[in-house]
Amino acid sequence: MTNNINWFVPFHDIHRDRRAARRAFDFMLGWFMEPVLTGQYPQNMIDFVPRDRLELFTPEESELLRGSVDFLGINYYTTWYAKHDPHPDANEGYNKDMKVKFKFVKHGVPIGESTGSSWLYIVPWGFNKLLKFINDTFNTTNNLPPIYITENGCDQQNDPMQTPYQACKDHQRVGYFKDHLAFLLKTIKEENMKIESYFAWSFCDNFEWYDGYRSRFGIYYIDFKDDLKRHRKDSAMWFGRFLLQKPDENTEKNK
Repeated sequence: MTNNINWFVPFHDIHRDRRAARRAFDFMLGWFMEPVLTGQYPQNMIDFVPRDRLELFTPEESELLRGSVDFLGINYYTTWYAKHDPHPDANEGYNKDMKVKFKFVKHGVPIGESTGSSWLYIVPWGFNKLLKFINDTFNTTNNLPPIYITENGCDQQNDPMQTPYQACKDHQRVGYFKDHLAFLLKTIKEENMKIESYFAWSFCDNFEWYDGYRSRFGIYYIDFKDDLKRHRKDSAMWFGRFLLQKPDENTEKNK
């Protein structure tokens, strides 16, 4: 099972925003993860979602769900601020029940460097915070299954005026991978977590949901105007060098 999850930081260091940040986590990841680990929905969802939209599991269903996955897939891209919102704009459903407003800027300062998507800011330390939280919260009896980082990456908006050579100079993406892998290593060492694998998102530019071909996530540039020819971006070159290094070289050369 693979799910997308951001890390959430309270917008203000106050009780209601701290609760909002935890609630955002429970609604985005806990909704799917907790049933297969514990057999139950997160308590935040039980408390905030009306019963006609979230029927609780029977004892038999809980028993079938509990411990029913071999691994947890985690897609992480970014971190957002979370603020308690008692009166959300949504009239019904998920956002109304969650009562959280998300922000990317605080006191005029973005939470991280902006990318090609309005929702994706580069916050590598959030990767560490997220994994540490999952480990501290759900690995109390060493029953947390191995974790696969199934997607991690950032995008750039397609610029039709650029040549493929120019578009392949994706220095921001190189920095993104360097920093996130460094925090991943930090997490593994400090938490002794079972991180089985890491997958960069993505191998090549693709059709990205409603952004279509405007958003380029790949480490290989796809020339949509020239028979889909592939060109290695700087990030692909960096990954090749990174993977060829010996383990003791990785730590020193990629700090």
